[in-house]
Amino acid sequence: MNENENKTKWNKEVWDFGEVKQGSTLTGSFELLDDSIIEKVRPACGCTNVSHSSDNNKAFSFTYKAEKIPVHLMAQGYFEISKRIEVTVNNPAMKYKQFTNLYIKAKIVR
Repeated sequence: MNENENKTKWNKEVWDFGEVKQGSTLTGSFELLDDSIIEKVRPACGCTNVSHSSDNNKAFSFTYKAEKIPVHLMAQGYFEISKRIEVTVNNPAMKYKQFTNLYIKAKIVR
């Protein structure tokens, strides 16, 4: 058995929005593609909001508002973000819970 056989399968593990203007609102969702069910979703910081209900334990959505470029990076004109969302899933075929980190990435520009 290889390690991918025990890995939870998602529609994507990274949402990369590419270049976005500061102040833009980024939205998307992550969906499970196997028999696992989502038990808990927790963004790693308060700047990312997640929406997950027990009615749909196969997917959750997120919203992130692209921050203003920090003063020390203004001359550069952009900065890159990588926001982590921690997800706990349970798969009846596996005899343990699995913790997965999913990511939102973007290059924020003026």
